[in-house]
Amino acid sequence: MKVILADALELPAEQQQAFLQRHAGDAEELLELQALRAAGHAESRLLDAGSGVFLAEAVASRFGAGWLGHEVGRYRLVELIARGGMGQVYRAEQLDGSPGPDVAVKLMRDGLVDGALASRFLAERQILARLEHPHLARLLDGGVADGVPYLVMELVRGVPIDVYCRHHELTLVQRIELFRTLCHAVHYAHGQGVVHRDLKPDNVLVTDQGDVKLVDFGIAKNLGDPLVAGTATTVRVMTLACASPEQVRGQKITPASDVYSLGVLLYQLLTGRTPYRLDDCADDLEVRKAICETPPLRPSLATAGAVRRALKGSLDVVVMKALSKEPAQRHASAQALSEDLRRYMESLLAEAQRQRLGRTASFAHRNPRVWTGAWVAAVLMGLGGLWWGWHAWSEATRKASVEMQLLTSARNGLEAVLVRMEAEQEPLGSAQGQQALVRMALGQVSGLAAKATGADAALHAELGRSHLRIARVQGGPQGVHLDDRAGAMRNYGAAVAAVDRAVHLGLTGKALRQARHSRAAARGAWARLLAQEGRPQEARVLAGRALVEAREVSQEDPSSWEGRWLLASTQLDMAHTLSLKEEGPAMEDSLQSSRDLLELMHEERPSDGMVAQALADNHVRRGQRFLHADLPAVRSVEQAASAFEKGRGLLEILLQAQPRSVHLQLDLALVHRHLGEALWRAGRSADALVSGQRARDLLHTLWKGAPDQRLLQLHWAEASQSLGELLLAVGSADRAVQALAPAVLALDALEPGLSGDRRGELRHASARYALGKALMERTPVSANALADPIPPDWSLACNHFRRSLERLQPMQPRWTGDPLLSDATRVLEMQQVLHTCPSA
Repeated sequence: MKVILADALELPAEQQQAFLQRHAGDAEELLELQALRAAGHAESRLLDAGSGVFLAEAVASRFGAGWLGHEVGRYRLVELIARGGMGQVYRAEQLDGSPGPDVAVKLMRDGLVDGALASRFLAERQILARLEHPHLARLLDGGVADGVPYLVMELVRGVPIDVYCRHHELTLVQRIELFRTLCHAVHYAHGQGVVHRDLKPDNVLVTDQGDVKLVDFGIAKNLGDPLVAGTATTVRVMTLACASPEQVRGQKITPASDVYSLGVLLYQLLTGRTPYRLDDCADDLEVRKAICETPPLRPSLATAGAVRRALKGSLDVVVMKALSKEPAQRHASAQALSEDLRRYMESLLAEAQRQRLGRTASFAHRNPRVWTGAWVAAVLMGLGGLWWGWHAWSEATRKASVEMQLLTSARNGLEAVLVRMEAEQEPLGSAQGQQALVRMALGQVSGLAAKATGADAALHAELGRSHLRIARVQGGPQGVHLDDRAGAMRNYGAAVAAVDRAVHLGLTGKALRQARHSRAAARGAWARLLAQEGRPQEARVLAGRALVEAREVSQEDPSSWEGRWLLASTQLDMAHTLSLKEEGPAMEDSLQSSRDLLELMHEERPSDGMVAQALADNHVRRGQRFLHADLPAVRSVEQAASAFEKGRGLLEILLQAQPRSVHLQLDLALVHRHLGEALWRAGRSADALVSGQRARDLLHTLWKGAPDQRLLQLHWAEASQSLGELLLAVGSADRAVQALAPAVLALDALEPGLSGDRRGELRHASARYALGKALMERTPVSANALADPIPPDWSLACNHFRRSLERLQPMQPRWTGDPLLSDATRVLEMQQVLHTCPSA
């Protein structure tokens, strides 16, 4: 009922009554909704009681536990744990009795499976599907049972963050550390284009192990959604006390709104009170007026004694900045708020060290009373010896404590930078900003390594994971990255070395399995990059080691999702290191083994984006294999087209849930490019041109959105070249020139970065050859006209052929399937043409 009312209040007043009539379950419910709507317009505080208790009670009588014991997908519902206006949430166990953990199943309320409420339920699924963070409750699956949509989510067993802090009597520093973890999760969501809109203690759960989990994205919004602006009435079905001024006013909602709500939550954790001094009888009009107009009381003034002294000063400033009335005056992001808190804690540590040293110096200079007699002197000497012994022990303990605190601070600082770096990939930020974050992360890794003791196995494993994350941003090899393959390979190597050190130092248990997982993943990705660099033997050795380790890890627990994922992905890595033509059977075996696992995993978790993307990648690699297979031509290209279409279908489904994903759009564009070639070779030239144009258009949009991203520019140039070659093949030479000329210009602009890039040199040479061919085809010259002056297009073609040969001739083939070999006939053709060209 809460959600029905929320959606109604977002409509113009004249449409609200009709909306309620359409979506009310019966006449009695309609009367209740009308009463609640009227109460809202009368500025009643009923709609804002606590954390939605009033609305939960309003629907409880008609929305009970009727689904208990039912089977939903692969799960049986065993306990009703929550309910609300949109649906009910059950604890569920797996039907097959497998040892996996229980899950939370959210069922959409019966009778609401059509219209706006169904759209809202779908929107929640789409938002959750693209969020993958250790401190967010994960979406595991979804579907429809007996006509009712449902979501399967990670079951979080925890208590609200304020309750956890109170029951465990956490110190000020411990509360801030817990809150900073929440900031990282919120910052990640913002990086995915999602505003939570309902950050409050009840939606931040802490488990018995101290893990923070942000839950309930039921009213979250995509930043590009036109409904994000909301209305002033919408906020009354949320927790008004945590709403930002712009939410109350019905203005545009941005990540700054969540920053304000974080400020409210931080205020509560530090003081145990809300920022505004209102009595219990205050109605929501008074609350809204306070939020929009009244400056909050400084946190230090809301407390007393030692707590007041701790809050006074810089911490007051941090909290008050987050609670600024104007969004532009708040912290620029949740991460910036976290960084301010980190600096505050570092200042606390420094001050504590200064005070401790001061007390020690004062004690050392204190004059002891002088007693008469030698025995008194002896006693004092004995006591002095005891004191110095205690002092030495105390000093060693203090130093160890300080070192541990500094190490913890360095670890937290590194994690914060890594999260920021990864958040810049989706949505895609500027390459310059990403490069700066990579440099910052590498500096943090070096600093952390310098603080490490030689025998700290866990820290070396953590350093390995950090190098792995940095390498993926630098050079992929998948998705959007900075196209810095050399830097990526260095960091993949550093990741392997760090994990080797951790294993050598005796890492055990779960930590050992995680470290080996990281090492296998690093070797697999490193192998792909080596194959792209024309070093196939090294690539296969490295991929083989990754595969051996993945098999060992997965065999330790065959039912483990992580182990199966590692095995499937390393098998796919191996397939990418094998030659398409000469090692076709071995490649097919690797692809089949990987695909069998991925298809089973995809059936278990259809909404898992990583698995679906890997399965699409598998189909694409299989399609590339068929294009080069020693099979009858027609059968081969038909199988290739079918494989590419399967990959395209998987990516299009994922894009329905994540329409703004740069990674998915890039993958889809590359599939369209390959599909265009297969369709043309199958004789479907019209379809081939449509697919080629689609690839070029997608990449053009992505590149224009991030113009300094080298990888997008490179892929756009390649797609333009592929389209130009298709146009040339169907006889449209003029359109081919129009596609190829910009491709060559784009590659020319990238030329300073091509030094030493063999694949880039080959690509550039191939593009110039294609443009030269198109220019000659556009202006054909008959044998009778050879004595006439050379047409301008032929002069341009000669220039492009000449520059293409300058790149190709110094190169030597490196292995049997080297793409340079396919250019041999092109070299001969260009040399023959150049005999007819005027000298340069």
